[in-house]
Amino acid sequence: MKTNVTAKMVVGGVLPLLIAGFIGANAARAATIYTDHNGFCGGNTPCYTTIGLALDATNNGDTVYVYNGTYSENVVVEESIHLIGQNREQTIIDGGGADDVVHVSADSVSIRGFTIRNSGTTLMEGYWDSGIELDYSDNSEVRYCIFHDNTAGLRLFGSSYTTISDCRFWSNIAGIVFSEDDMGPHEDNFRNKIFSNTIEYNSEKGIYFEHTTFAYHHLNVVRGNNISCNGVGVYMIMSHENDVSCNRISNNTGYGIALATCPGGGQYNTLHRNNFTANNGGGVQGYDFSGGISTNYWNSQTSEEGNYWSDYTGPDANGDGIGDIPYDIDGQESQDLYPLMAPFICGDANEDGEITIGDVVYLIGYLYRDGPSPDPVSLGDPNGDAAIDIGDVVYLINYLFRAGPPPGCA
Repeated sequence: MKTNVTAKMVVGGVLPLLIAGFIGANAARAATIYTDHNGFCGGNTPCYTTIGLALDATNNGDTVYVYNGTYSENVVVEESIHLIGQNREQTIIDGGGADDVVHVSADSVSIRGFTIRNSGTTLMEGYWDSGIELDYSDNSEVRYCIFHDNTAGLRLFGSSYTTISDCRFWSNIAGIVFSEDDMGPHEDNFRNKIFSNTIEYNSEKGIYFEHTTFAYHHLNVVRGNNISCNGVGVYMIMSHENDVSCNRISNNTGYGIALATCPGGGQYNTLHRNNFTANNGGGVQGYDFSGGISTNYWNSQTSEEGNYWSDYTGPDANGDGIGDIPYDIDGQESQDLYPLMAPFICGDANEDGEITIGDVVYLIGYLYRDGPSPDPVSLGDPNGDAAIDIGDVVYLINYLFRAGPPPGCA
């Protein structure tokens, strides 16, 4: 009997403590390493004067904290670490016009709070010098960064499950580029999230899904971005089952969005609730040629809502906010069957043209005080689950006050 009790004590008491201790010991190994070009680091140690030297000292799980200053170097990240700048306006990595400014070849890397500028100038299909290149880097994130004067601001090369959010891309040749190694062993570029970025004044393309031979860029989500004043806003080749929604796409000199000629490319994408304003000199703003087969969806698959087109002139006889005549997409027979009569702002439940605490109050009034319904209803469904409930209130609060993801409106 005593033996059984002792065994139970070992299994039920001591063993969990040993496991917890082991986990705690591993967690304790994660370190914060500091970088300051002046060598001060606010008195913190260890302190390095370049980011490269700090990275040489890291292990998986470590954090490199970089103080304000200009760091003239090309950074290589080969461990699963957190790279954090003190202030994105004042913590600058300058590549000096050579190669990638930051090259990431590890999974689960987090980069936040930098200005990243002056990559090299190499540009050819499948290879761009970039501000940040994610090279087969899965489950990574880049947030709150500024990219300018690069060939590509940020390039995803065969990378998946990555989030790019709350960044600004300006004055690059292309803002964000999706590339793929056609003949490589890792043919993937899927389930990435491009959320809530400002992508503007890039000379050729805002977002570019580059040509591939065999692999697709697929199941990516481009949502809640301001894509304005570029060459082409969004240019998609060999792109499959992507969701492009709730973006402001305006004043691009070419098409607002183009799905280019490529046999088998550009199919089964859903493009909905975007606001297209004055692209292509005010001409036809969308182009869709997907290998001779019209298989892209220019409206939501869960509701009869398409996109807003500033050059749409059709009637709305019943006043439901949906045009009575489809909007023609240039290139072949594609149409937006349910063009919106006014710009769509997901989460703008009270329809005042912006997302504020007033929308939270409006949803609470609708849910619990017999207040009026959002019109259309999808304006009040920021979490995109096709229902208005307390989850949408929480979602908006997180977005407004806790840096949560932008409203999605499925």
